[in-house]
Amino acid sequence: MTPVLLRQDNGETLVLDGVVGEQFAPILRIPAHRTERKRDVVDDVSEELPAMALSVVFSETPTVAGLSRGVERLEEVRAFFDGVRDAMLSGTLALLTYDDGRMPPTRDLMLQGWPRDRRVALNERYNLTLRQVRVAKVSTVDLGDQGATSDTARADVASSRSGEDDRGTVSTKSIAASADDATLGITTGLR
Repeated sequence: MTPVLLRQDNGETLVLDGVVGEQFAPILRIPAHRTERKRDVVDDVSEELPAMALSVVFSETPTVAGLSRGVERLEEVRAFFDGVRDAMLSGTLALLTYDDGRMPPTRDLMLQGWPRDRRVALNERYNLTLRQVRVAKVSTVDLGDQGATSDTARADVASSRSGEDDRGTVSTKSIAASADDATLGITTGLR
């Protein structure tokens, strides 16, 4: 049996050894005002990112082999959720990945709530609420000391073309020149 994992984007992983229940809730959003076209009234229904609810029991005697046991196990679980909370309170976007081994991992999940209920001295039950978020990816490219806007930049690089791009046929002109009884062949490229 593949263990169910909850992984932080910083690499810390928590094995969910006692998943009691899973609920996925796709959300459809219908606008408050309708859009009218000619005689038809159209509702613009859009699909929002889904929410997921997990009910998990962490025990001092986990069923997955290789996990720590006893009070140490429950302390590891608390430390994992405290780390997520501390990251969010510091302004860091703490994203999680849910991997149950059956389907592709669900990425970019934000933990919205994790109420804890201690029912028996040997286990704790968590009701996790996760919502998938859209994250804008930003890439920064270092152009060095002589960027594309410097005087020494090549025109093809400054216009976002690589130097090897095919620019079609380039016309050339051959000139024969004589110097001291020697004939030199010079070819110039016109662009």
